[in-house]
Amino acid sequence: MSAFVLGREYELQLPNSYVDVDRDEMEYLDGGQFYSKNDCRLALAALAINPSTYLNIAMSYTLAKLLINKVSAMFGGVAGWAVGVVLTYAGSQIITFGAALCRGAINRGVDISWNWNIFKDSLGVVYSVRY
Repeated sequence: MSAFVLGREYELQLPNSYVDVDRDEMEYLDGGQFYSKNDCRLALAALAINPSTYLNIAMSYTLAKLLINKVSAMFGGVAGWAVGVVLTYAGSQIITFGAALCRGAINRGVDISWNWNIFKDSLGVVYSVRY
């Protein structure tokens, strides 16, 4: 190692130039994905053209109902209610993501991210449309 590192006679220095970032920008930089108008249209077209999409939706609904009924029968109403809440929330997030893609296809695109801050907005998929 160099004598400079071993001597530890240096201080942490800020860069000569920097840009101040506010909280909203930091949250935007934290994650998310931009989907252009064309990306949204292609994703929606792929879902609409693929016949297995509709079969998967029907099977998912049937499996969810079966799971809720089995859990309710085995553990009682509270466990069935908890499973129902989780599955309903998951379904609402899928619907929100689909709505974001639709709005992005109509406008100039959409930024989609996942919100972890339960105190600012609701927990889950968050999107902002570019007009």
